[in-house]
Amino acid sequence: MSLTVADLDDLLARMIAAGLSHLSYSDGRASISMRLDPASAVPLSAAPAPAVAEPETISTASMGRLVFAHPGRPEDVAAEGLTMGAGQAVAYVVSGQAITAVVAEKPGSLGRRLREEGDIVGYGTPVFEFVAHG
Repeated sequence: MSLTVADLDDLLARMIAAGLSHLSYSDGRASISMRLDPASAVPLSAAPAPAVAEPETISTASMGRLVFAHPGRPEDVAAEGLTMGAGQAVAYVVSGQAITAVVAEKPGSLGRRLREEGDIVGYGTPVFEFVAHG
């Protein structure tokens, strides 16, 4: 069983909505038990709003120097607010003679630029905030 914080929040909301004060679950390998104090069993409508998730990011897949235009083309590849398709390059990482594209993995819009032109980046360095579409 692999539960995330979001899964636990969902279970808690369902317990409150159903008026349950105790929940136990087992899948044969692992188990979980949740118990609500009577004072915490407030109506679902009075429960606090869920936390806003961190924005997604588009990150590098290699190490080197970050550039926002392909070295063979003078124009900028991507800018904040631009709508991108899946697989579209948003920046490049240059290491010696190797040039690796930093790509959007799904359709969406670019948010805030998180790195500057010429920054040295490593594997998984976030480059742009990203809002997926659909």
